[in-house]
Order: sequence, then structure tokens, then C-alpha cells
Amino acid sequence: MASSDTAQISTLVDLIQILNPKSILDVGCGWGKYGFLSREYLMGMYWDKNTVLIEAVEGYEKKINSLQR
Repeated sequence: MASSDTAQISTLVDLIQILNPKSILDVGCGWGKYGFLSREYLMGMYWDKNTVLIEAVEGYEKKINSLQR
């Protein structure tokens, strides 16, 4: 099973906090790791202030489970 390099996680978290995007599109989301991290670090810390639209697209149906749906 392919997965992202864990070294990317801290870079991603830093960038989403700096950029503070209003929407995120995760293409090839796999198990949804980056969508969950984005939600946690953008909306979890500032729930009352931020509403972030997080969309995901996965082309490999076997990787889509109830959490991604």
C-alpha cells in the first residue's frame, strides 16, 4: 500500500497554518490523512473563527471507506 512520507506531515501542518486557506482539494486522498490533519489544525484550533471546505477525490475505490464517504 502506498502512503505519503511522514517527513511531509510537519511541512504540511506548517503550511496550512501559515496560509489559512478557505478551501482544500485533496486529489488522490487515499485514506484521508491530509484531510483529517487539515481539519484538525485549521478548524480544530479555531472552530468558531474558521469554516474550511475540505473536498477529496480518490480514483481507487478500494481505498474509500466510511470515513471518506
